[in-house]
Amino acid sequence: MGRPSESVVITGAGSGLGLGAGLTLAARGHRVFATVERDDQIEPTRAAFAERGLAAEVSRLDLLDPADREAAAALDASVLLNNAGFGAEGPLLRTDSAMVRKTFEVNVFGTLELTRLVADRLVAAGRGGRIVFVTSVAGLFVAPGAGPYGASKFALEAMAQAVRQELRPHGIEVRVVEPGPFSTGFNEKLVENAPASEHDFSDFLAMQRDPAQAVETIARVAVESGSYRTIVPGEFGAIVREQQDRLWAETDLVDP
Repeated sequence: MGRPSESVVITGAGSGLGLGAGLTLAARGHRVFATVERDDQIEPTRAAFAERGLAAEVSRLDLLDPADREAAAALDASVLLNNAGFGAEGPLLRTDSAMVRKTFEVNVFGTLELTRLVADRLVAAGRGGRIVFVTSVAGLFVAPGAGPYGASKFALEAMAQAVRQELRPHGIEVRVVEPGPFSTGFNEKLVENAPASEHDFSDFLAMQRDPAQAVETIARVAVESGSYRTIVPGEFGAIVREQQDRLWAETDLVDP
């Protein structure tokens, strides 16, 4: 027998990894609630499913809109896939505070408010469920020029750990996917939002991979139980460890 189907709410499903994961899940028989930030994304997203012979329920979810969050949280889904993101590359000290604030509003506070609403519903239902956070390797180490986005992803990583601890007694699984740079157009937007500086982003953009691996990974994590953290591509795990080891090498441990 195949795995039972899940019902999944996906944020940021109008493009990139979110859209790819939604299409993959729908093709495998799962019920997909594809939410998009803007009204003008609704019809193109519906068309993306329809032209592949797939079904999805598409609706607007601006994470900064309380009414949108309430409507999304009321959807009859067993899984919340927190995929939506926003941000800017560039030196943190040179990035306008309004840009940094919006990055945190979307990536952290908006995501927290939606997660809280969905978690309350899942706990009240008493049937378990799953909440997945798509963070980033930028939430595990900050490369030069990635300060604003990385800061928000570090916060999201901490939030996911806290939510995991709080929901474990209720049988609700929390998982985290930490993608490296994939070629979806998202990273180009991060660079476009960067402040004027001498930082060269060409190497960063050249590192981007085909998104198929990340799409497959996110779709799988959304509907399967497994390890808490998943880094994709896996080779970035060595980069993360190297960067974190460097920080430990510069760390003093002071005993009483």
